[in-house]
Amino acid sequence: MIGRQEKKFYKSIKTKFAVVGSILNNESYKNFNINRSKNKIIAFISQYRAPENFLFKDSDYENYYNDNETVLLPILASYCQIYNLELVIMGCCYENSNKNFFEYNYYKSILDRFIGLKWNFLYKKNNYSNYYFLEKVLLVVSFESTLGLEALSRGIKVLRFQREIYQYSKNSWIYNNKNIKYFSHNFDKEIIFKKLHSILSKNRHYVLKSYNKINLSSLIKLDASNKLLKKLLFN
Repeated sequence: MIGRQEKKFYKSIKTKFAVVGSILNNESYKNFNINRSKNKIIAFISQYRAPENFLFKDSDYENYYNDNETVLLPILASYCQIYNLELVIMGCCYENSNKNFFEYNYYKSILDRFIGLKWNFLYKKNNYSNYYFLEKVLLVVSFESTLGLEALSRGIKVLRFQREIYQYSKNSWIYNNKNIKYFSHNFDKEIIFKKLHSILSKNRHYVLKSYNKINLSSLIKLDASNKLLKKLLFN
């Protein structure tokens, strides 16, 4: 399991559990002390899905998904323009997928109207490429993507949003607590700008302190090089 909270979903199974975190995140994690202060990249984690792949066929869900990103991304684009930052979309589709063209054009249609904006689209080359790119960014912005939590577990600055459709999640307390800087369910431009300012003004140690304070380790564990998993498997 990636975190202790998952035990709740398997409580009917009588067995022993081991919390080992994300295998890919652990294996690709190399240097905890990287200085990212000079990096000028805000990365947005794509959760793009081609229409036929939506989990729910309800058109309201599809529209809601699109509405969230079409509201948030222009705000991020404005922030990056004002503060001379690059906005990078971390693609969800693999580079050799026949759907990456649609994913790229979806974001292009939103961001191209911002004249002078430095933005780029990062194709997902393999299972590890997005994890390695995390070490190059100043801040990560995401919705429900596990990669956002994995980034936070590494001490990377993250601003994570919750879609309204997930407001009844058992973990919704994280997003609804106004004192937690790294989570939000509000899409107001002024509030988002303030959150970005607040997060970017803090050093890495503050991020880690806050991470431990809200017990995010119960959601996801970091175990560099999968030492615990390898010990369980081979000893």
